[in-house]
Amino acid sequence: MFKFYSFNLEYQYEDQLARKWVYALENNKQFDKASHNKVNLRDLQNKIQDNSIVLERFQDQGVLVLQKWVTVSETRKHLQQRLFIKQTRWSKQYRMGEQFYLVLRELDILTLLDHPNIIKVFEEYEDEMYYHFVMEYCSGGELLERIVEKGYIGESESKLIMQQLFSAINYLHSMGIAHRDLKPENILLASQEKDAPIKVIDFGLSKKFKSINQKIQRMNSKVGTPIYVAPEIIAGDYSFQCDEWSLGCIMHVLLCGNPPFQAKKLDILEAKIKHFDVDFSFSIFDHVSSEAKDLIKNLLIKQPKKRITCEKALEHQWFKNMKLSTHKPQFSNDDHQKILRLLNTYANSSKLKKETLKILINQLTETQISQLKDVFVTYDKDCNGTVSIQELLQIMANLGFKKSQEELMELIKKFNNINPSNNNDITQNTQITYTSFLSALVNCKSFLNKERLWNLFKYFDNDNKNFITIEDVRKAFEREGRQLTQSKLIALFQEITQNEEQKTIDFDQFCHMMQDNLYNSNNNNGQNLEKELNSFQN
Repeated sequence: MFKFYSFNLEYQYEDQLARKWVYALENNKQFDKASHNKVNLRDLQNKIQDNSIVLERFQDQGVLVLQKWVTVSETRKHLQQRLFIKQTRWSKQYRMGEQFYLVLRELDILTLLDHPNIIKVFEEYEDEMYYHFVMEYCSGGELLERIVEKGYIGESESKLIMQQLFSAINYLHSMGIAHRDLKPENILLASQEKDAPIKVIDFGLSKKFKSINQKIQRMNSKVGTPIYVAPEIIAGDYSFQCDEWSLGCIMHVLLCGNPPFQAKKLDILEAKIKHFDVDFSFSIFDHVSSEAKDLIKNLLIKQPKKRITCEKALEHQWFKNMKLSTHKPQFSNDDHQKILRLLNTYANSSKLKKETLKILINQLTETQISQLKDVFVTYDKDCNGTVSIQELLQIMANLGFKKSQEELMELIKKFNNINPSNNNDITQNTQITYTSFLSALVNCKSFLNKERLWNLFKYFDNDNKNFITIEDVRKAFEREGRQLTQSKLIALFQEITQNEEQKTIDFDQFCHMMQDNLYNSNNNNGQNLEKELNSFQN
């Protein structure tokens, strides 16, 4: 059985970090990242020199893994600058070592995930020595850094952060994934803004199960960061509920600046976690609502089966009176009708066009994404990171539209590129994913101009042939971590060419594909949404 670290090394190392973390809080200073073991650039031959490179060394059972974070700028004409982080991992044994399997496992998990509050992997590349992840760049830094800087986070701001965390982890659990290392260091802020979205990162210790049956989802590896681990992890027999415990610890840290259980020695810390109840003796809790303290208590229940789940936590009284952000747009009935038509036209588009629009979403700036996300959040009523049939039915009923659940299910199957006649093609065929929803919103004439289409065309035509082949499409999907069979690739291609003999797609054909089944408003109603969509061009 593979492990990311040997247990003793990891747990002792994390205990040292825990003590440094407490010291940083007590002294109200930045967390000391300089204590990590830096690798000198001269140790790496034939590597690109970059002032923003930070290299860290991890020793894992004899296999050396180097991790490099590089800030990359990508400029598109008439588009704002887009920043990414490129992560590189290298095995000293040229990926022949067994531990490299864990790097690939983390990538496999990341490419499965599609949630607004989970870090996004855009592309992957590999060469003879390196494996590259191209990911979102989050300029706000770690949540821990903000906590240390401010001492603690106010209740209203903490509420927004926890709602996003519960949504993200609820989504993970619905996918059969346990994170197992949730802590403020593994939560990034998208920007420096006070209400910046959070992004959950670092899935190196995550575990994915093929089945979501709670009875067989048992784990026994003692992993994680000691001040955030659940008592059942210490006992060596646990399931997904370990993540809810960690969220309770994070919520406690947000509200008072300290974890619920602390000790200088690991055995004393574990005893407190197993046997002590959380108390709210810090004076700051005198100004914290009873609803917030009640939620923390329910998250830090020792018995996992009695512990509140993320799904139930989102329904807790603490979130009932959340004030809507004043900058969020309010959509009229005309706007909702436009959105529903956008969803319908996207569903009836070709499969290759849908996949191309998803690539386009990855090229948008954070500001543009935030505008699209406002629409998504309006439809994601239960905050689980997807839009369900029930949520669509509710909105359509409010508008007076009459569509049956069966009709909507067929629509969503087409939305997700599933054969409507095959009910066994997918298990989650009743939900619209985050990226698919955003892709539908940009499927309009005002947005898909010739310049954007040219940039998309060149994403496939990497070597400037001025046409696209099946091989180009395969490579583009592989860069995004997706493997398609040859038969599916041919089917995607022939849906556009309509001719088995034709082996290429030129730019005119590509434009025709992208402009087919395109939403185009022919009236003057609902200009609020039209204005939002038009603003993406600026």
